[in-house]
Amino acid sequence: MSDTSAIKELAVKEKRVWVRLTRLCNNGCMFCLDSDSQDGTMVPRDQVEQQIIKGREEGGQRLILSGGEASLHPDFVHFLKLGKQVGYDWLQTITNGRMFSYGKFARSALEAGLNEATFSMHGHTAELHDKLVGVDGAFMQSLKGMKNLAGQCVVNVDVVLNKLNIPHLKEILEFWIALGIHEFDLLHMVPFGRAWNVHRDELFYDPAEMLPHLSRGFKLRQTHKIYMWTNRLPAHYLEGNEDLIQDPHKIHDEVRGRIDMFRKWRGAGSKPTCMDDRCPYCAMDHFCTVLGETLASLAHKKFEQIRVGSSQLSLFRSLVEDGRLDQKVDVDLVVESADHLGEWGAQLAEMTGLLRLEAETLTALQSAVEWPRVATVTLHHLFPDQKEQLGALLGRNVGIRTRASSESAASIAGLGPEISKRLTYYLPTHEYLSQAKEQDPEVDQLKQFWSCAGSALEGVPPCLSGAGTGSGGAVDLTLLDDDGVLDLVRFTDWFIARKYFVKSLRCTNCRHYDDCRGLHINHARNYGFEVLQPIK
Repeated sequence: MSDTSAIKELAVKEKRVWVRLTRLCNNGCMFCLDSDSQDGTMVPRDQVEQQIIKGREEGGQRLILSGGEASLHPDFVHFLKLGKQVGYDWLQTITNGRMFSYGKFARSALEAGLNEATFSMHGHTAELHDKLVGVDGAFMQSLKGMKNLAGQCVVNVDVVLNKLNIPHLKEILEFWIALGIHEFDLLHMVPFGRAWNVHRDELFYDPAEMLPHLSRGFKLRQTHKIYMWTNRLPAHYLEGNEDLIQDPHKIHDEVRGRIDMFRKWRGAGSKPTCMDDRCPYCAMDHFCTVLGETLASLAHKKFEQIRVGSSQLSLFRSLVEDGRLDQKVDVDLVVESADHLGEWGAQLAEMTGLLRLEAETLTALQSAVEWPRVATVTLHHLFPDQKEQLGALLGRNVGIRTRASSESAASIAGLGPEISKRLTYYLPTHEYLSQAKEQDPEVDQLKQFWSCAGSALEGVPPCLSGAGTGSGGAVDLTLLDDDGVLDLVRFTDWFIARKYFVKSLRCTNCRHYDDCRGLHINHARNYGFEVLQPIK
């Protein structure tokens, strides 16, 4: 993995604490997604202090002060001092920079411990920037603020991409690079607030039309030593620039930012009011679609197929008692510990549906493989010394699925062709890009796995010799907490790992377009979209 990718992954793993200070701003940006909630108020000092302290107690490493415009809060400098006092490693603010044009204020912030200021700058000229932020003179004032901080803390630039500034993206970046800025975050517009309600026709754009301008800007990474991030920018805009695809873990930030909305949806069944014609423009469109489908499946009075963790036996029993599970239910059991198997064996003996077992190794399953009605066993790791046991399972017509990875190839070869050719292989998804780069087989190895199996390789598109990336029909109870309520954090992790698939813009002409999900997001980041070869 490149140094840039490694640095970006470390940044994602860092525990960040976002604290909002204000609900007002001294700019009036055309694209502001937050304008509906800006009522001109400041968050009370004691509330901010509590959030800063709590965030640090929960392991926060980076404190980020935001708004509205955070620097307008009369206690802004005090909050920086408090953040340093309680032990944050890094203090950052997101700002339009205008307050920092006042030398005394800038010095006070630096003395209080400000490590980083991210300036929201959306043009390379006063005319363009001031038009977008709605204030004459804002460009020059922000530029002065940037100069007051330069060399004394990290200064970087956010650019909200829109129809007015994308044609000038290369020039915008070159302007700031010339002033010593080396880190940029390119933000996709969000269809909320003023951006959608007032200026949608002026700002929202056809991505196909703007791709040449985006590409011109992206190419500056080849000639300048800069860090470039994208924020919410759809992955298919980034073919050929897959290193710029945002880490999928950032979805957690989006969920936290709208947590009340999602909780109401989960609890009262009331869909978000924003689910309308703006959805195709929203980076959370696919997430919300899957969440809606999941909530609907959990609302069924009776389940026909479930996926459940071995630690969830009490939940399983309660669903049986409630009549939501009957004897015919098919069960996909994820074995987290062999200690659970005794009680599960007694419980499942009363069932008549199919059983599918999933575990890290065959050893973890112990005697469970002898249970009646076991149809499939998914083992994440296979070992050559288990050849006899695996052969016995296959002899009972129990299907065996295992990972297709760079590390599994040798173990599978050690099993011999009489075993390996009867296995089903699937391409596993990974939480982080580093794991994908370490464990994903090369593209030609993918085809070798497919050839070895003599059947489709699960989890990859048909154009990579696969059967498509269908999602399966089991209701996943591992997403529920101990009270049987959908856990939104757990759901988000599950979405990232099992549902976050993307396609190339070229895929629209493929005959499998409607029944193929494409590549998992981290496979796209690793392999690149170029591996996809649409079937006409």
